[in-house]
Amino acid sequence: MLASIFLLSVSLSIDALGMGATYGLRDIRIPLPAKLIISVQSIIITSLSLICGKWLSVLFTPSISKIIGVLILILLGCWILWQ
Repeated sequence: MLASIFLLSVSLSIDALGMGATYGLRDIRIPLPAKLIISVQSIIITSLSLICGKWLSVLFTPSISKIIGVLILILLGCWILWQ
């Protein structure tokens, strides 16, 4: 559990770094109130995701969870290619 939380935080930090670098290179400035709103939304969505994941882990075995995850990724990839 701790490793997955760590990996989630690292991936979010890398994503934020990429976005910050992109905005910085384009000279786009985001005001502080907008940054606070984005931060609160990120905290809420991440918390809800963790709570839902914990709840769903009771319903599905790890092997079924992996199959569902793979199917979601395949469907998402097909949808992107179709677009």
